[in-house]
Amino acid sequence: MALLKMLPEHIPLAPGVDLLFLPEPRLKRALLQVDFDLPLDEGCAARTLLAQVLEQGTAAHPSRMHLAQRQEGLFGATVGFGGLRAAERHRMRLQLGWVGERFLPAGEQVAVEVLGLGRELLERPRRGSGGAPFDETVLERERAQLARHIRSFVDDRAGYAEQRFYEAMCSGEPFARAPWGTVEEVEALTAADLEAVREAILQRGRVLILAVGPVERGSLVEALQAWFGKEGGWVGERAELPEATTRMPEALREVREELPIDQARFHLGFRVARPTNSVEMESLLLASSVLGGGIQGRLFRIVREERSLAYGIGSDVLAGKGLLTVGAGIDASKADEVCEEVLRQVTDLAENGPTEEEISMCKASFLNGLQSIADSAGTLARFYAREFQFGLHRSPADRAAVLESLGPQDVQRAAKSWKADTVFLMADPKASIAGSIG
Repeated sequence: MALLKMLPEHIPLAPGVDLLFLPEPRLKRALLQVDFDLPLDEGCAARTLLAQVLEQGTAAHPSRMHLAQRQEGLFGATVGFGGLRAAERHRMRLQLGWVGERFLPAGEQVAVEVLGLGRELLERPRRGSGGAPFDETVLERERAQLARHIRSFVDDRAGYAEQRFYEAMCSGEPFARAPWGTVEEVEALTAADLEAVREAILQRGRVLILAVGPVERGSLVEALQAWFGKEGGWVGERAELPEATTRMPEALREVREELPIDQARFHLGFRVARPTNSVEMESLLLASSVLGGGIQGRLFRIVREERSLAYGIGSDVLAGKGLLTVGAGIDASKADEVCEEVLRQVTDLAENGPTEEEISMCKASFLNGLQSIADSAGTLARFYAREFQFGLHRSPADRAAVLESLGPQDVQRAAKSWKADTVFLMADPKASIAGSIG
């Protein structure tokens, strides 16, 4: 199957506001994704709570039921708003979906109306009595719900351990901050705080919009221009987002935390150079795949299968932050052996490179993934957004060509730049731990 070669049309709507327009008539549903990027800072808790409050209703649709009814009236459209951590940015995402208009009864057009509902969610929220920015009952309920969620996060052992690992490894860096904030931060929030961050998102957030699927350029682009262009009043400067904090460690740090837990959680983090071009990006990703990318990776084959040191293990790359991380579920008594084996495999990869079989299998895995990108609007949006944010601007076919050109020496070169930073273990207080992690 031939890989997708098309590129989205780039339409700058205003300084700091970019639209990527990619019509794909083979899809049934369209997707419009509006990302507002701000620094990952002390405003995270307020923005997270704001997203929950806004989804409870608008001025014209004052409850979740009214919003749901309106979406059903738009032939099953979807409207959602939430946040995520993207390197050292807090990304607030408005995501809209609808059935392509060619599948609707003749004369029906919903794209602009769905966009209007999304804009209403952000710009015309349900207000409280006496001119209050938000309904106090709704705010109190959602604030308590978010605080309960943060308190219960410890029950998600894998997610909690990963966040604590980030906090240990990246202490003092914005990336260490959980994008949902702390219980104390959430419980201190007021309606005025939420209104301040709502205005900041709209006025200061750097915006990337992706329109993907059975979309038509005319009225939808005009509606986006009316919202974000000069006619929409967006004349101010968007926030300047600093580059992610990077540093190289002087020595490997060891951190242990205790928590009643059946399966210990192991993490080992490496600092890597952030890629600046296609070859550097694909070399880094391919090297990580050889190390720990699924069942073909060395960590699975050697640490889990051959040595039985882990229940599950793999590696991941956070290219925008310049991190490569290894995560595993293990018996705490095996922590030192797991750490030694991971470091041994990284050293071998840097000194000797991968085998031809390893690089061939990892390339095949990537190419299979590239072939399926056109299957949904969501995968298309994720692919092209990432390309734009890293300044690469490639199609799946372009990326595949770079992958195919790489050899063992490129993987070896990437691995040579990895610097081990922090080894982290979360284990039961009663666990027996042999070795130095303690």
